[in-house]
Amino acid sequence: MKFKVLCLHGYTQSAQKFRDRTGPFRRALKATITTTFLDAPHKATHIFTPTNGTVNATNNASNDSAKINEEEESSLAWWNQSEDSDRVWQEIRASIRAVAQVIRDEGPFDGI
Repeated sequence: MKFKVLCLHGYTQSAQKFRDRTGPFRRALKATITTTFLDAPHKATHIFTPTNGTVNATNNASNDSAKINEEEESSLAWWNQSEDSDRVWQEIRASIRAVAQVIRDEGPFDGI
């Protein structure tokens, strides 16, 4: 029997990035687990780059680096930090709904 694991990426990542990073782990456990990767429903509003520090992904007209633009395109978030607590809670609720839908559609899962 294989265990089903739902995999949720971190801030500014995506399901594909997380899948790529966990390749060796998944190969080592391929006889034991199956994985489902889920994209967060929100675009990350800030990304961090080692050379530039924090970049505001929603307003980076001054930054023309192709690498940063590529990172922004696939940089997702379950919620974004904001002074507007209503917005944060709306994003969290939308994320919970997305996870719940995957659990209904593809579950049950043995772990997250």
